[in-house]
Amino acid sequence: MNRKRIKYAILYFIAQYLGPILVGAVALTLRKRVVGGEHWDAYRHGKKYIIASLHGRMFMPIWTLKGNNLTALVSQSQDGEIITRLIMGFGFGAVRGSSNRGALAAVRGLLNVLKKGPIAILVDGPQGPREDPKIGSVAVARASGHPIIPCAGATWPAWEFNSWDRFQFPKPFGRGVIVFGEPFTIPTDVKGEQLEEWRLELKKRLVSLREEADRLAREGS
Repeated sequence: MNRKRIKYAILYFIAQYLGPILVGAVALTLRKRVVGGEHWDAYRHGKKYIIASLHGRMFMPIWTLKGNNLTALVSQSQDGEIITRLIMGFGFGAVRGSSNRGALAAVRGLLNVLKKGPIAILVDGPQGPREDPKIGSVAVARASGHPIIPCAGATWPAWEFNSWDRFQFPKPFGRGVIVFGEPFTIPTDVKGEQLEEWRLELKKRLVSLREEADRLAREGS
């Protein structure tokens, strides 16, 4: 077994068995705030919807959305396997695929899941650009006819990793904020440039929500 395989074997073990414990332990120390929760509450009980969030800010969404029968889209990469093992520890299901690998299968898988329950997509993954949603996320919303509920999280103080997504992990005993935006539905007959306009609209909303979450987490008000 080479070093890379050993490295990922260790990371898989940590993500599956220690990750949920670590995330839970840190989350329990945070002073948490939910803003716009009524947007999610209107759909969360027995309805089908699409949570759209950002890769680098997954901490608060994972913690807040756990235990709600959500299935998440996760890339087929080795890093995606780490995320899969972590989120399954919080009761999420997983559909594997991305814009780079298995895109068509992932879209089909998500549409099948949406026939039964809600899904969650980290729309700028798996490799960025940061905060720039992939077209597949809006294509799934268009094909399904179900609403997108955008959300963004922030914690303060936090460690910010030197990765493409600037992944944020909270320092214990700080503040955590998640902000839900107003749900919106993409008409099933849009295509081409119109679909791109909806993608840019999703980007605009998510960046605005992330900026609001950042401000609230830093100000503590």
